[in-house]
Amino acid sequence: MTSDTANNQGIQVFGGTLNAQAVAVGAGASAVVNNAAADLKAAGRDEVLETLKQVLSALEAHGAALPDKATAEALVERIATEAARDTPDKLTVKSFLANLAEEVKSVASIAAAVAPLAGAVMALF
Repeated sequence: MTSDTANNQGIQVFGGTLNAQAVAVGAGASAVVNNAAADLKAAGRDEVLETLKQVLSALEAHGAALPDKATAEALVERIATEAARDTPDKLTVKSFLANLAEEVKSVASIAAAVAPLAGAVMALF
């Protein structure tokens, strides 16, 4: 093995195809698949969907500054999943929102995106 391939953190596919919804490679990498977006759209919860997209965009752009980006991403996914239910549980959603706000408070640009999300989700109740 040469030194170039010994430190490779990429993906190499030989003789086949890689099919995945999300792939993360390398130190600190993470990948999230959020299937709740289609459910939110189908339920007519477009405001929640749009604010979720803004939070995810802020996480993508500034998430490296967070102590635990993966936890924040998981909380966003859980909020989306719960908000997409026919009858979301208010206490569950409030808990996820509070935890997300706590996780991202150290990065102002992400925290600023979370506030409208809380308003949009709580308007469901």
